[in-house]
Amino acid sequence: MMRKPLALALGAALSLTALPAAAADGDCRQIRGAATTTTADDVQVCQQDSWLVEADSKVGNQASTVPTWDTSAPTASVAAGAGGGYLGLAAVAQQTGRHTQQNDATFEGTFTGDIDTIAWTMYLFTSARQADATQAVSLQLQIDGKTVYLTGETADRTPLSAGGNAVQKTEFTFTNVYAAMEKAGVQLGDGVEHTVRLSVSQWFSVNDNAVYVYDTTEAPSSVVFNATKSTGAVIKL
Repeated sequence: MMRKPLALALGAALSLTALPAAAADGDCRQIRGAATTTTADDVQVCQQDSWLVEADSKVGNQASTVPTWDTSAPTASVAAGAGGGYLGLAAVAQQTGRHTQQNDATFEGTFTGDIDTIAWTMYLFTSARQADATQAVSLQLQIDGKTVYLTGETADRTPLSAGGNAVQKTEFTFTNVYAAMEKAGVQLGDGVEHTVRLSVSQWFSVNDNAVYVYDTTEAPSSVVFNATKSTGAVIKL
């Protein structure tokens, strides 16, 4: 369905952008146990800035493994061949089911330690909702194979803002993640490595189609674990 024409379109779209990098890592902080004198119930989280990186295909829909993230900011530009993209078509998702790797922007990676918040900044090309500057999406967040958040019958709306030239930026932050992991029975602890998976499904077939772009200095899409400040739409788990 999406072969060379999509790859060429992504390359052309990426070449239009010029955007700044994300912020640096922050400090550790305590999220539980401060009200008691014992340290046994203390829970500490530390901020980690990460950037989305392409998988084994520049077109995420065609990759055998989904794009992931690492702690190194992108250093190469589109002109040097960097960058990947993920096409989200609402009409296809509506027909075949939401939150499938082939149809919806999907990212998966690991994080070691406890998690309080997860803040996503994504650059994208879309004509979605220019009037009210939001896009409608269905979000699915899974940790260690367990769904800790899934959009219900009403779409989540994430803000759209100018990201430079033709590209736009959208941001959203999951909060109360530790409690959601605890409720789901996910193993907790400082040294526990977690597999985190995000799927973004576009909602309306006319308004909310998008190409998410990442892994280039022009489009440094990122995920920040345990960010001290929520950005964009705040989604409490």
